[in-house]
Amino acid sequence: MVKGTVPDTHKLSKRSRAQKRRRDAQLNKPFPKDHNPHEWVDKEIHENSLKYFNTDPNNTNWEDNLRAKMMEPMPLQPWVDTTSPKTEEEIVKERVTEALKDWPWRESNRQPIMIGPHMFNNMPRSEDDIRPPVEAGEGCDQKQSLFFTKIVAHADIFSMIMKLVCAHHDSAWKFGATCIEAYNQMVYSFMDFWDMSKGWFNQCSRTKELKDENNKVCNRSVCPVLIVSATRHQSLKSPNKPRPSYRTQLNSMFKLCNAVRNVHDNIRTLHFHNVPFLTDSILALLIPTMRNLTNLGVYKCQLLHIGHALPLLGIITLDRPKGKEHQVNLDFYPNFHIGPVETGKPWEMGGFGVTWDNWNRDSRLAIWQLVSHILPRARSQGIDMESPWTGFRKWLDDGPCWRVEQTLKVMMDPKVGPREFAAQVDAGNILHHGSVEMMFNYKRTILSGGMEWAESVYDCAHCGPNLGIFFFYLEIRNQRIFSEQPTCLGCQLTMVLDGEKDHFKFHKRKIIRNWLSNIQLNDDGSSTRVWNYNNLAQAIAEFQNEKKNKRGGKLKNPDSNTRKNIKEWGTSLDEMRQKWIEEKEWDREVEERQEPYTKDEMGRRGEKMRSPRIGDKKQDPMVLPPEERKWHAVRADERYAHGYMW
Repeated sequence: MVKGTVPDTHKLSKRSRAQKRRRDAQLNKPFPKDHNPHEWVDKEIHENSLKYFNTDPNNTNWEDNLRAKMMEPMPLQPWVDTTSPKTEEEIVKERVTEALKDWPWRESNRQPIMIGPHMFNNMPRSEDDIRPPVEAGEGCDQKQSLFFTKIVAHADIFSMIMKLVCAHHDSAWKFGATCIEAYNQMVYSFMDFWDMSKGWFNQCSRTKELKDENNKVCNRSVCPVLIVSATRHQSLKSPNKPRPSYRTQLNSMFKLCNAVRNVHDNIRTLHFHNVPFLTDSILALLIPTMRNLTNLGVYKCQLLHIGHALPLLGIITLDRPKGKEHQVNLDFYPNFHIGPVETGKPWEMGGFGVTWDNWNRDSRLAIWQLVSHILPRARSQGIDMESPWTGFRKWLDDGPCWRVEQTLKVMMDPKVGPREFAAQVDAGNILHHGSVEMMFNYKRTILSGGMEWAESVYDCAHCGPNLGIFFFYLEIRNQRIFSEQPTCLGCQLTMVLDGEKDHFKFHKRKIIRNWLSNIQLNDDGSSTRVWNYNNLAQAIAEFQNEKKNKRGGKLKNPDSNTRKNIKEWGTSLDEMRQKWIEEKEWDREVEERQEPYTKDEMGRRGEKMRSPRIGDKKQDPMVLPPEERKWHAVRADERYAHGYMW
């Protein structure tokens, strides 16, 4: 048969020939002379509409019937409440919650019970009632403990106990929460408070001698435990008053330096709580002057992140007597972010913990890389940073890291091999969840050579040799192909934290840099920035060395003067903050917002570009209940999450 010809009819089967004849008869059937195809189609639609809508056949306007049928209201279904009735326990809980609302300041401005660590609010309840709002133990059963009564009777024994208890903030507040007597003895006998908000340092910041009514010189002194904190002060007329200005905060930092200079030999235990403008450079000036310091606590200061743990471990060993190089214990809780206050908004991406915004890398691996360098250094100095009551361990538990306790055991065990170590620190990876067999024995075509790179050692451009699991895989590939020296995730995270711009961090660090550093000209005409790390007197003198214009007002451009004018930099930052509030109608200091995800980060494969959040560790199979673990599955677009795969 020639190609393109129709097959002959006699070659078809008998059944096929019959079907063909019936089909041809239908196609060749002649239409009536008066037949109109459009009338036939309209007639068929009209008949079907009559059947469907059950309308009158005599009415030919079926479009009106259709419109009338569509406009008829649907019958209303009765609403049935399917929720189960409240139990007696839930009813009692709601009643108690309603009764405790606005307690104990009913019919007055709402005020906090405590305005700082171990500090009750002493503001009056109202303008007519001058009593303090809350007294120790008010509203609860004030029981006495015979055990604490006998301990307090022996001053030497109680002093030794307080020295151990106040080494960590976690143990100090738990000790004070045991009973009223323990709290009163600890706070009123062994603690002294310096307020960074109002600049109150118990007369220790004065440069001149203080004399009493009898013209006798008053000796400056501090208690064995010194708490330096920014407290919350609220007035009755303006309860929503914002924090002190940046100029006031800088002036308080200057007073702190003066106070430490005056009483440095009397400080034994020092705790910094949420102190603004406190950096590692300022601590490098203050800590070496305290020759009798034994305990240092730094808790959630805005400009001190996890990357400053190693510098702090080095600062506490500076200028120590021979044989007492490691006499200072460090309790460090780095800055921690839980995200914006308002949830469910377009600018709320969640809490990343270590950073404020998403930085497109796996924060868990970056944290474990830094911890692998911090803990051996701390152990060599005799400092405990792994126990649950330490600030650093609590920071790890609060952050995005998975299986903190198991990972710390594996990290500090010299018998553990690199494969087990790499799998454990990467337990948050949904492909293996810490299983060595699933991580290394399962070959993935997306990676050349499998996962052997994770257990190999590579040199970081900043901190030296590290396991490959602590590197971004793309940099490992470039190192193999182009011989480029990679940068580990820990160093990348430190750089990101140093350059953060939320809450005006960048401008605050710039002010401290201008205060504690100077530009030095070299012989070849170039310039070098020289930092002041060891001369506290020079830092105090440079802060005071200001210059005003002829009328006594502030300079328009503080940077144009050879003198530093640190207070004027604070005033400029206050003006910047106020301008932002007027333009954006929200405050960056207390109402900061996050950068929303980009289109690439929100796409189907965007999970690999987003940093893990705090709540992700709730999906750990070891934490999930058995029923949820049974149905726990991973979406295909989330299998290669958090970037290290490509």
